[in-house]
Amino acid sequence: MPSLSAALLVAALAGCAGMPVDTAQQDAAWQRHAAWVRAQHDWRLTGRFALKIGHRGWTASLHWRERAGDYRIDIFDPLGRTVAQLNGGPQRVTLRTDGSAPRHADSAAALMQAELGWSLPVAGLRYWVRGVPAPGTQPTRMQFDGSGRLAYLVQNGWEVSYLDYNEALGARALPARLRLVNGDVHLTLLVDRWGAAQ
Repeated sequence: MPSLSAALLVAALAGCAGMPVDTAQQDAAWQRHAAWVRAQHDWRLTGRFALKIGHRGWTASLHWRERAGDYRIDIFDPLGRTVAQLNGGPQRVTLRTDGSAPRHADSAAALMQAELGWSLPVAGLRYWVRGVPAPGTQPTRMQFDGSGRLAYLVQNGWEVSYLDYNEALGARALPARLRLVNGDVHLTLLVDRWGAAQ
């Protein structure tokens, strides 16, 4: 015969399952969170990523620093050797690889594809990695967690799933693990550490 506490727990869980989500409260939490994230113009992260395109795959670590609209992304192989350094701003992107002259272009993704044979969706990822949509185009779909943070986003052909958040800048939660999919391109990004740009 079940105990009284077990019966009460079952009843409580059954009641919670039918409780409607307060969408107004969730929307307000999302607006506050998004406004705070967008106000952080200077930031940096250290992390790792696994990229799979069809049957080909790459793993690497990266240091990403963003300051006043300019960014620098250093990419390292599993042994810690520098694979590439990407510097970008509103008008121009420069890619440096070991032993090669710097290459310039308007698009980071196109430049990486041409020089490395693979690319990251840098233009969108600058925003997605912080848990907000990229400006300029309306997301096709957005879903939120119970704290009003993005749980799932579809934008510019990419499906972005937010698998984990960690307390980061100013004790606010920022994404710690993301999965991005666009056709046969699969990208998993793990953020080990967030910080303010120096």
